[in-house]
Amino acid sequence: MNINKLIQSINRAKKIRRALPYHQQEISGVNVSDKELPQVLKTIMLLFKQFKLNEFDINISHWGEVILIEPYRQIKVILSVGYFEQDHSVYSVKKRLKICDYFDVSALDFNSRKLLIRIRAARTNTKWREHSFSDIENGRILAENFAEQIIEITSSLVSTTRFDPYKNFGQVTIEDVLAIARYGSALYGRETVLFFLVRDKEALSYPQKIIIDKSEMKITNFNGFTRSYLLNKKAIKLLGLLPINFEGEETIIER
Repeated sequence: MNINKLIQSINRAKKIRRALPYHQQEISGVNVSDKELPQVLKTIMLLFKQFKLNEFDINISHWGEVILIEPYRQIKVILSVGYFEQDHSVYSVKKRLKICDYFDVSALDFNSRKLLIRIRAARTNTKWREHSFSDIENGRILAENFAEQIIEITSSLVSTTRFDPYKNFGQVTIEDVLAIARYGSALYGRETVLFFLVRDKEALSYPQKIIIDKSEMKITNFNGFTRSYLLNKKAIKLLGLLPINFEGEETIIER
């Protein structure tokens, strides 16, 4: 496991993460400004080195999503960095809603957004554990303590689960392609074929398969209806943010 390559993967993903608002699924990762990213990555590198010493596996998707795999029972843990409302702010609003039907939300109710690093077991109904990023940078929370906490939060979980949302982690999905298409449509409008693709209600009626072969994309819906689109340069450039090979064999993406 090469730590430098993992950090490079997170850094490289900042381009494709601009399309995340158009994705139907929630995708975690490192959400900070370009100015803050170099310093944040230095701290993440220290954490990754400690995880490696503790024999964790670390996987980074093409979206920059970070999944840790604890060494004892191979339970997956999501790691996320960004600006979040702290729990006590959310709790105060929920508490007020118990005694009144509505109220004007003042700036004081949500004034505690801080740069946090959060971890959560990749299971349903599990809660985020969060720490101030500055506490880790300043050494108030040691990297080894962080690794120990991950082992602690997974200790009560069984090693297997009926549904694993990260079973195919890192593979390109139909939702990934459609997110890039929506992003491209918003970015370039009619200058790209993606503008017309995302408005094709028939082809996008429960799409089951997408085949990309050089400059052609075929979309097949659940009824077996297939529509083909010739991709222009702008579309190919944007779709190239995904790990898709436009020069070799065709890429087949199935639900």
